[in-house]
Amino acid sequence: MSKSSLFKRFYLIVIIAAPLVWLIMTDEGRRYTDLGILYIKGGNGMDIHLEALNSGINEERLKKQLPDTPFECGKQATPFGDRICQVQLASFNGLPSRFAIAYFADNRLQAFKIGYQRPYHSDLLKHLFAKLGTPGAEDHLTSPNAPGLYRWKVEDGELIALDENSLEGNEPSILWKH
Repeated sequence: MSKSSLFKRFYLIVIIAAPLVWLIMTDEGRRYTDLGILYIKGGNGMDIHLEALNSGINEERLKKQLPDTPFECGKQATPFGDRICQVQLASFNGLPSRFAIAYFADNRLQAFKIGYQRPYHSDLLKHLFAKLGTPGAEDHLTSPNAPGLYRWKVEDGELIALDENSLEGNEPSILWKH
């Protein structure tokens, strides 16, 4: 085998292997891999400003503001109201996600819940801390028998997320409520 033939094979291996190593071995690569798999499974992307959610949003306005997000809506009694709109997600603001549910009462948004992939909890918290600040002691609720929660006041409601120590045994999600 000639030296140039060996070099060409080595070069081809590097060209093929480098992206695979990046996809598997780096956090950013795993995020892109997770997003790709979720999109293939039929999830949708959704980009929203959580701090802009408010009770002035009705079902029609939600669908107009997120026209590429195919919410399925219907009557369902919940603690947050009598109607829900839900969608299977692949990504929420670039993070691998699972679902979004909007809860309505009297055609006004009462709550909005987003479920995301467990490995991205710390990324979500970093984003919220950067965007909304670190909650004070009165907004970091901890008790012995309940999960710890962070709360941020936004518009006419609050945004609630599990703290770093409470993810195990709980659904990774974030909730805005009126």
